[in-house]
Parts: sequence; structure tokens; C-alpha cells
Amino acid sequence: MFNRVDNNGKTISDKNDRYRNEKVCKQLKDKYNLTYGQGKENVNVQKLKGAKKTKYEINHAVKDTLPKVKDWKQFEEALKRQGISIVRKYKGDTNEV
Repeated sequence: MFNRVDNNGKTISDKNDRYRNEKVCKQLKDKYNLTYGQGKENVNVQKLKGAKKTKYEINHAVKDTLPKVKDWKQFEEALKRQGISIVRKYKGDTNEV
């Protein structure tokens, strides 16, 4: 936890925090000989909540379904049976998906 107010009462910029945080994480990983997690297969989905849980459930459903289908129609139907629907996004006002 940290605050973003300096000793003069001015707000400290959070610009590029993501890059600084990434650099520190890499340094800690190297210092303590840690490793990055590989894949999403070993995540305990039961402990997740909200959107993260839904994201992983969809990811697992897609990975399990893809090898069993031969085309998009079968894929969509198989996911629908699992309560997952596909909504296509179109490019601008065109028919291009």
C-alpha cells in the first residue's frame, strides 16, 4: 500500500506505474529464484470470484470443446449446451466479423 501525495501535498504521478511494477516484479523473481506460472490449467477456479471466475470457466469450456467439434456451428452448439453463448462483433457498419 502506498499514497500518491508527496511531502509538499502534491499528487505524485502514477504514469507508467505498470512498467515500474513489472520491472520490480522481475527483479524480485530473479532475486528469490521464483518462476512465472505456466498456463491456466492449474488455477483453482473455485476460489475465484466474479468476472475472473467466469473468464476461467469460459476458457476451460472452450479448451475442452474445441477438440470435439469440426466447425463453428458445432462449436457454438456445444458451448450453448454448457450455458455459454457467442456474440459476434462486427467491424463498423459492415458484415465483417
